[in-house]
Amino acid sequence: FHPSTTNPAVVFTISRSYMYFDTSSIDASTANFISGNISIYGKRDFSAGIINIILQNNKTGVHPEVPLVVTDFNYTYYNDSNLGFMPTAGFVVEGWNYIQLNETGLENISLDGYTKYCIRCSPDVINLSFGARFIDYYNCRSLYPPILTLVWNGPEITNEYPRDEQTGIPRYFENFTVTVNDSTSLKMDIYWYIWLFGGWQHYASNNTVNNGTYRQGGIGGFLTCWNYTYQWKVEVVNARGVWANETYSYRSINSTAPVISNIYPLNRTVFGVDPVEISFTVNDTNAQQINIELWYFYENCSYVYHSEVGLSNRTFSTLFKPIWYQPGTIQWFVRIQDISCGLVDNTVYSEVFWFTNLGTWSDHFCGEYVHENPLNLINETNYTSHISPVRSQDSDNPVLYDDPSFVEFRQYMNNTVSDGISPAQSVIASTTNMGSS
Repeated sequence: FHPSTTNPAVVFTISRSYMYFDTSSIDASTANFISGNISIYGKRDFSAGIINIILQNNKTGVHPEVPLVVTDFNYTYYNDSNLGFMPTAGFVVEGWNYIQLNETGLENISLDGYTKYCIRCSPDVINLSFGARFIDYYNCRSLYPPILTLVWNGPEITNEYPRDEQTGIPRYFENFTVTVNDSTSLKMDIYWYIWLFGGWQHYASNNTVNNGTYRQGGIGGFLTCWNYTYQWKVEVVNARGVWANETYSYRSINSTAPVISNIYPLNRTVFGVDPVEISFTVNDTNAQQINIELWYFYENCSYVYHSEVGLSNRTFSTLFKPIWYQPGTIQWFVRIQDISCGLVDNTVYSEVFWFTNLGTWSDHFCGEYVHENPLNLINETNYTSHISPVRSQDSDNPVLYDDPSFVEFRQYMNNTVSDGISPAQSVIASTTNMGSS
């Protein structure tokens, strides 16, 4: 080193120097360092033979201080460490040279501040004299500052089952599965979680395992909902305390739609003067609970809506018995929906039927009913508001056809079902449009 203030020039031999790297931004959760090196730019090589350039540190972490002070040059602070070295054989002049970090050097990386190195030549390490020693220091800047390069990786989690966002998974599948791999082959602990009861529930662990595929089951009794999205996750930590985690979701298999049978009266049936009762049997092959919605349109009467919730397979009969007694043509619509784990799923059965009841002139009442909760059970008193008498005429030769009212009714029901909207959500507008009395 040739100080510009000295004339004639005095040559200084630099036997040790110091490097600071700010490594505080490295994420400690993934800092599983696989390799690292320090790059220094070569300028001249005045060595008389092959020597080593060695990286050292102060085990107490105190030296060198920030900023550098004169006492940091005390070589005894660093003599018992070796973080990596390179020989000067093949030293690149006017180019980059690389000092590979050993395992101790990788462990020396600081995650909360500066990573500090003392760079020395091997004669200095063994205290060979360079001649006169000058205890001085300089803050040097150049076009080629040293570079610290680190390569790291945490444990890797792959090959999950069920796959993320996979659908159609059986409710009682055998095991959750993942493959874990640590690039440095360290032992790992695996923690398994499922989202239940509003939070992550840790239900199983695999401790001190090697790279490989692992499974955990025994939780199927909690994952019984049809057509439901479940979340699960896996956390892995290796022996160095480096974490990796992955979160997944899957959707359970869709249930089979409920069906109705034993329908009475059959579609497009004509009856005499005796009262007509409606009945049908509901069957759900998945043995789920069901919601039933029933609507009807009777000549100039409004839609009337009936619902029952949380029911099991059974036969329903005599729904809205007073209106079925009246002569005229009645169209009715049934909509049945599965309930899974207390939630209404997307499995729906719906169909429109109609029949004609013959009879004499009679007075009866139509009711316009509007309600806020479509899942309330409706009894006969629920639709007594805005009632007015309507006279219905019997028909000796009933004609079964889609008159404009029925066409509009059918279109309304079809649109309602296809749009996924409960008929109860738009009953106010519909009763007005259908000419309710």
